Amino acid sequence: MEANPETTLINIGPFINQCISACTTKNYSFAAFVLPGKNSIQLIAGPELPFGEKIETARPGFLFAPFDDQSPSCFIEAKYYSTISIAPDPSELTQLTDIFSDLLEHAPDTRQMQDLADLSRTSDDYIPNVRKAIQHIQAGQLKKVVVARNKIIDLPDTTTPGQLFKRLSATFDNSFRSLIHSRRYGTWIGASPEVLVSIENNTLFRTVALAGTQRLPADQHISEAVWKQKEIEEQALVSRYIISCFKTIRLREFEEEGPKTIKAGELLHLKTIYSVNLSEVNIPDLGTQMLRLLHPTSAVGGMPRQEARDFIKHTESFDRQLFAGYIGPVNISNQTNLFVNIRCARLYQGKAVLFAGAGITEESDPEKELAETEIKMNVIASVLHSEN
Repeated sequence: MEANPETTLINIGPFINQCISACTTKNYSFAAFVLPGKNSIQLIAGPELPFGEKIETARPGFLFAPFDDQSPSCFIEAKYYSTISIAPDPSELTQLTDIFSDLLEHAPDTRQMQDLADLSRTSDDYIPNVRKAIQHIQAGQLKKVVVARNKIIDLPDTTTPGQLFKRLSATFDNSFRSLIHSRRYGTWIGASPEVLVSIENNTLFRTVALAGTQRLPADQHISEAVWKQKEIEEQALVSRYIISCFKTIRLREFEEEGPKTIKAGELLHLKTIYSVNLSEVNIPDLGTQMLRLLHPTSAVGGMPRQEARDFIKHTESFDRQLFAGYIGPVNISNQTNLFVNIRCARLYQGKAVLFAGAGITEESDPEKELAETEIKMNVIASVLHSEN
């Protein structure tokens, strides 16, 4: 198919909309993403398949899974794949259009986002749930549990996924910026700072303990951040769980860096990086094993792990879906990068559903935890409401 001159001159937002329309027609799924610290958008389109194999030997594609590990994880096979600058010139768009030309032949002008009718219930019982969590912790049944909530916000009816992703991709340099259009799970957008599993060139494995949240005041430098005991202990719980996973598979050869304060948007978090030189250990499927042990992490679930998950299942009145699940590219350019799907929203026609949670400990104040979730939701809401 010859590239349409009008198509080659448009920006990346309308091109993404075309891809989503085409995928909807062809029963394909689509993902666009920008890795932390990078300035190029990667785009994948292809069949959406169930995923049950090892990530080390999987075909190139995009993997995503819900918070509930009893629900299916899905994989977009990279039948169509390319990269492009966040602010592309016409020649880049021409090349991109050529790569996706077969797909774009199936791109009618169709509605790209679902109506809100299939939305699961939203939560309005957050503070009572936090109080219940504190009671369970005081009774010794839990050490920590992440209590989450969601809420619906309005979007202009003319808002498109590509338009929103264009805004998102130009911000949050230290986060994984993503747009997923899934046959099973709908359309999601997000900016996550939390690495779950990273494998580089089959030689280096990484995972991250990320917990604790505070807003960075406009007049304050990141080095001036002061953390309370609650946040320090929260982060330590996540770190200890990662180390316990290493012990489970008898892995002793790892490096630990941190905790240190990192910035993600307007928020600060405590972060510890764990690295393994794969040439020094005889665990060829380390990434797959750690993914199974880590998900869902205590940073989005709690400790003890199973008890926290049971509490969430029986207390939260809504389905987390892909929120607090994991997402990311697998075996693209010899790299796998899976992130915990936080700071995200599901998109509907004229609406978006925001999600956020906060780690509850014995010292938690329900009103402050509610305020923390609001701050986290505003990270994505600010992009959805922007007119730039």
